[in-house]
Amino acid sequence: MIVAVPLETSKGLDSQICEHFGSAPLYAVCNMDSGRLRIMENSNSTHEHGQCNPVDVFAQNSVDAVLCKGIGGRALIKLKMLDIEVFVAGGLSTLSEALESYKKGLMRRVESEDACQAHDCH
Repeated sequence: MIVAVPLETSKGLDSQICEHFGSAPLYAVCNMDSGRLRIMENSNSTHEHGQCNPVDVFAQNSVDAVLCKGIGGRALIKLKMLDIEVFVAGGLSTLSEALESYKKGLMRRVESEDACQAHDCH
């Protein structure tokens, strides 16, 4: 199982989760089976609402799930079309907390009505 998390900082498992999926400066890609963690830059962090491209990068990296605090409707639809599940990481601060919560099955799936309608919707 490969999981992606939008990040504000690059501090390994202590990295801070970004408030919004598309405008995150970084993404963690973690293989939950092997424990391998890779942090990569979001080359598209500045964009018009609904035009984020990390979805394509996740598809290329065989991501199975995204853990995020907020996500726009178009990005959510794109991820669902690729069979990438999206889970709410609200209330969590660090990558470590998000991965642990996901492992324990404590996160709920993001539904269409949960999607943000504009940047800074949190």
